[in-house]
Parts: sequence; structure tokens; C-alpha cells
Amino acid sequence: MGAARARALWSLRRAATLRVRCGAPWCACSYLHALRAFRYGSLRSPPSASLALAPFGRDTRSEAATRGLAAHKINSPHQNYIIMFAATLISYAVPPLKMSDSGDKALSWMSDFHVRHLPIVGNDGSLVGIISEDEVLNFLEPDLSLAENEPELILKFVYDYQHLYDVMKLIVDSNLSVIPVLNKEKKYIGIITLEILIKHLADSGAVTHPGGILVLEMSPRDYSLAEIARLIEGEKAMILSSFITSPYGKDALELTLKLNKEDLKHVIATLERFGYTVKASFHESDALDLLQDRYDLLMKIINM
Repeated sequence: MGAARARALWSLRRAATLRVRCGAPWCACSYLHALRAFRYGSLRSPPSASLALAPFGRDTRSEAATRGLAAHKINSPHQNYIIMFAATLISYAVPPLKMSDSGDKALSWMSDFHVRHLPIVGNDGSLVGIISEDEVLNFLEPDLSLAENEPELILKFVYDYQHLYDVMKLIVDSNLSVIPVLNKEKKYIGIITLEILIKHLADSGAVTHPGGILVLEMSPRDYSLAEIARLIEGEKAMILSSFITSPYGKDALELTLKLNKEDLKHVIATLERFGYTVKASFHESDALDLLQDRYDLLMKIINM
């Protein structure tokens, strides 16, 4: 076996091994047959790695999501940057309902997948609507099909190219536990669950990165993120994320900052020196101060 053939064979085996370790299905029979043919020379070119990574059967929704994501990659030198498109959050673990399914089946699936809503898809792949758990519970004859019960459906969705913030806004405004995702042709390709959305936010660098949190209070006219960032960076710290809230009935703004430093004593001192009100802070020195207080109390007890 030539060196090029051996390298290609190793790469394909490696791809298959990684796919198996990730727990994803792959077409073992087709891929191994092609790999064996390439190894013994009956196949001139190595089989495509996509053959090893393809799921059993033909999942058109998965293919549509892959095509949609590929079409919306950033055209820049930073090709490895992950964009927070809706297509990147799609889950295929929760299947859609059909109008021919019964109300009992809808309730059973909602219980199995821990959701309060499920999408209904037509035979042509278009979204019919979203049915809620409360709507199904009001069925007089849940053993009959959804079509026969004539439910009141919710028609809410996002496109695969929309941003994560659009998904979050729609979920909050509509009080939904799942959001259907459509492609440009308005065909259903999957859903985004509330659980996946929260997990994606938790896995982001701003949440998982170690550091401290500051909450500043100020009037809207005093707000300048550039000035605040300049003061923080002067203390060798960096802002990882920022979030603005406006408490009801108050004219002041609350600015929540996640920083990359865990000890924020010098940052707090600098901000207060320049007139900023630090309403709350959560950082490493809090735990150290508590430990010091307990140590001092213990010493007082021992010396009594």
C-alpha cells in the first residue's frame, strides 16, 4: 500500500472513530465496504468522509439544516468563528407531530421530551402550527386525531439564518418552550428548545469564563461603555460581557459587567474614584473576606 493510500486510510478511520466517540450515528456498512474496497485497490479514490458521518437512512431535515448553515458562514479570514444562527441550535431529538396523530400521542411525546409545545408539520414539509399542552388537555376526545379535534394552533417560527437574539425574543414574547425553524422556502427543518437555548448561553465564553461580576448604577446620560471600559482596562482587566437593565419606576440604569478578573477590589476602587456607583459585586475577594472574618472570630474565641 502506498504512503498516500495509507495516510488517507488512517484519516478516514480517524474520522469514523471520532464520530463514534461523539455518540452520533454513522453509516457503518456502506463506509466500511467502501473503505475495504479502497484498501485492496478495487476503488481508486478513497470514500468520502461524509459517508462515514451520514446518519442511518435519509434525514432531509438534517441535510437542510447543514445546507442552511453552510450558506450563512462568514465570508472572512476568521472561518472558524461560530455564528449564533438559529441553524446552529436546531435539535432533531424532538420529532414533529402530524395532523393525523392523536391527542394522546401528543401528550405522550410532550411528557417524554419535557416540553409544553410541539410543532405540527404537513405532508409537504410545511409548518401547520404549534400545539400547546393546555390545548390538548382541553380535547373532548383525545384518542381522536388532531385534525378531528380542530385545535387552536400558534403560528410562530424563526428562519434558520436569524440570530440567537431573535430566537430569545420570540420565546420570551410568546411564552413557548420550543420554536420551529424554517428554511428560506418556509419548509420545516427542526426546532429549538428552551433547554438547548439556555445551555448554549451557559456554554458561551462570557458565562463559563472565570471572573467577577459588577453591577453599576447610573443615570442614562452618564452611561458611556467606552469610558467604563477604559477605566477597567487601566486595572489590567477586560469586559467579557455587559447587560443593561432599567428597573421599573426608576430613572437609573443598572449595568451588569462580567470581567475576566476574580479579584475586583482595585477595579471597584477606580470606578468609585471616578464617581460610579457600584451597587453590587461578586468576586473572589468576597469569599476571602468571609474567610478572614471567620478566622478572626476563631482567634477571639481561642484567646478568651
